[in-house]
Amino acid sequence: LQALGVETVIVADGEAALDRYRSERFDAVLLDIAMPGMDGVQTLEALSGLAASLHRPPPRAVAVTANVMTHQVEEYLGCGFTAVVAKPIRMEMLGQALWQCLDRSAQADARVGRGRAPAENAFDRPVACPHCCARGGNRRPKGGNMVERLDPTAR
Repeated sequence: LQALGVETVIVADGEAALDRYRSERFDAVLLDIAMPGMDGVQTLEALSGLAASLHRPPPRAVAVTANVMTHQVEEYLGCGFTAVVAKPIRMEMLGQALWQCLDRSAQADARVGRGRAPAENAFDRPVACPHCCARGGNRRPKGGNMVERLDPTAR
């Protein structure tokens, strides 16, 4: 993810992601569908509820999964994910998914009068992501999601 200009901060699981979300704003959230404890769908549901209680827009989220049959992808999108990235992870697909989230973030800001375009200041908030992305493929280390920040100058 360094090639995408991403700065990483690791959190333990979905519960830790919720704790972090309470105190920080995020441009996007990458969630492993098969996370231990709260899975990716449960974590997104909890993050969306938390966002509503904090009067924030729902998080733009990317599902990271090996389950990418058409009906599964449609189900994830129906649950509120912005994009789906298949395992093993290909960096160009992850990059496209993040840009899709950032475009939606900029569109949401424009609707509420903030006027933030994707090319300018689109990377000013962190991105939450499962730890397996940084490790490559579908290997899962003991525990962990991570929070990242994108750098617009690293393309």
